[in-house]
Amino acid sequence: MVLSLAFVSLALAAFSSAHGNIATYVIDGTTYPAWDPYGPASQPGTINRPFYQNGPATPFESGTTIICNGNNLPANASAPVTAGSTITTKWNWNSVHPGPVMGYIAKCNGPCASFTADGPWVKIQQDGYDPSQSTPWAEERLREAGSWDFKIPKDLEDGEYLLRTEILGLHAASNPGGAQFYPSCAHLVVSGGSGGTWPEGIHISGAYQDSDPGILVQLWQITPQTPNYTIPGKSHSLSPFRYANLILGGPVLLT
Repeated sequence: MVLSLAFVSLALAAFSSAHGNIATYVIDGTTYPAWDPYGPASQPGTINRPFYQNGPATPFESGTTIICNGNNLPANASAPVTAGSTITTKWNWNSVHPGPVMGYIAKCNGPCASFTADGPWVKIQQDGYDPSQSTPWAEERLREAGSWDFKIPKDLEDGEYLLRTEILGLHAASNPGGAQFYPSCAHLVVSGGSGGTWPEGIHISGAYQDSDPGILVQLWQITPQTPNYTIPGKSHSLSPFRYANLILGGPVLLT
């Protein structure tokens, strides 16, 4: 029995240390490399802001690490994208971290290479617990597919933006500070948008607190019979964007 318990402990440690990151972005038919946190110091052509480990961003309550999982330094390249199109992220993700998947964008107001501010960020998508799905948690569906799609709003002004993607792992969220956020930021150059007034966003540093609903969570209590779950991070009233916030942590979409 002692050996069995030791084996289980090692297995759980392996799961908790596996983590993961985006490998590539597919944008308007072209594949762009993401940042490899264990790759060389110089990675030309990568559109991610650099980060140097594939574990969760800590601390998540404040500071710069939670913004883009690093020092918020610029990416080596930017990817052109047509407003209204869908970006597919391909993941190296083998962790068992049930929870939501979220997407934000920030307007750089000029070149993103010189943009070091914390947003403001506007949430463009969120997927949480959906009991109508055979695999209810969004993170589990991402893991099964090895990919996840994020739709870029059509009603954007042309210009440079950051796309911030995020997985929130709730496997240890029953304890304060146990939630695990996995953010990543990519540089985009948007064209073909219909324009519109940029809505008020949020600053990520300080947006998540360990006592918030959706962050301090008893995961076992969320079931198809009791499916209510609140995804963290402000959802916006995005006029003149079209906005739909579906119940049970379903997707928020700007089209």
